[in-house]
Amino acid sequence: ASVAFWLFCYIIEDICCVDKQFYHSKALEGWIIDQCVFTVMVEKMLPELSRHLADLQIPISVISDNWFLCLFVNSLPLRKTLRVWDLMFLEGIDPIFRGALAILTIKKEKSTELRGRSSETAKAHRG
Repeated sequence: ASVAFWLFCYIIEDICCVDKQFYHSKALEGWIIDQCVFTVMVEKMLPELSRHLADLQIPISVISDNWFLCLFVNSLPLRKTLRVWDLMFLEGIDPIFRGALAILTIKKEKSTELRGRSSETAKAHRG
């Protein structure tokens, strides 16, 4: 139990922390900082998807909050989550960013495919 406690402390205090601003503080200061960083990463690395989400007025945080705040525990199958966590314990928070970008990259085709459908639906409703 003691090892689990100290591992939990390490995750909260060292991995999910930006300049002593913690992800899980009352105002989520650490996550807000990394959320801005992740948004810029998506804009630079997945510009089409970023524009698509902006057109739909969907902030990237709506999609990614759960990934970062729960470290993929309830977003990925257990084996994949544990692999990401192995990397996280070795490298810090970077594998969480890479995992989130990978998921968006994989889902990009599906979401941009929906773009055509959503604009068609919007046109039909405006009629």
